[in-house]
Amino acid sequence: MNTLPPRHSTGKAKLSKNGETNTVTVQISREDKYILTVGFEVNYPEAFHNDVLNLSIDYGHAFFYVSRCPNLSDKEIIDTFFSFGPLTLGENGKITDEYNGKRPANTRYAITEKTKLFRLRISKEQAQKINKNSNAFTEKVTNGEIYYDTSLNDTCAETARDILSASQIPTPDGHGAIIGTGNIITDIVSYSLAMVNPYMWFKNFQSAYGDAIPWYGEKDEEGDNIKLSEPWVLSPGKLNPLPENKRKIIHNDIREQ
Repeated sequence: MNTLPPRHSTGKAKLSKNGETNTVTVQISREDKYILTVGFEVNYPEAFHNDVLNLSIDYGHAFFYVSRCPNLSDKEIIDTFFSFGPLTLGENGKITDEYNGKRPANTRYAITEKTKLFRLRISKEQAQKINKNSNAFTEKVTNGEIYYDTSLNDTCAETARDILSASQIPTPDGHGAIIGTGNIITDIVSYSLAMVNPYMWFKNFQSAYGDAIPWYGEKDEEGDNIKLSEPWVLSPGKLNPLPENKRKIIHNDIREQ
């Protein structure tokens, strides 16, 4: 993991017209910094064994947000927040609650558990693409063109990864086998399809970038809690709630060259 490089200026000395005194012209380069944070709710290790996710134990969740650090500031302002999930609960008795067919969706799905975060430095152009693609997807959800459907892999991790890929953001692979749908035939099919899921995506993020940043969103001195007493979402224009020591952590710089 890296920390953000310090801001810097460049100077150039040249002779004045009379040739006696050196004058110095200074060019100061200060640009807003853009950070992509990819977050995971993957708090049940018993749900993920030998790279196979058991949905009957936990499905997990993946989301992302983009924050902007204005020049001469150590604060970060939220530009984009994207968390794709079901708008309604599944029907009882219809496979599992998570593997429950087509349901109305929501792109501001609340974070309800402690999370593990990876922070990546991106360019302004990449940040703008993420915002554009996230908004376009949200519009389709609002218009009823897109649903949350685990059986078709229209889920949090797959959707987040697709939007980032379309925005020229490379991320580790997240495909893995799943079981625990509540139906043997469906288990066989889903196992062979190797769908993108939060646990496999997180595992490969960790392999690529090292330890994630733990974030509880509230006071948890022992770090033992999983469920939060107050679920949260982030809104554009608001400050990033991560404390300063965590905001200094950057796992990688993936700006387009």
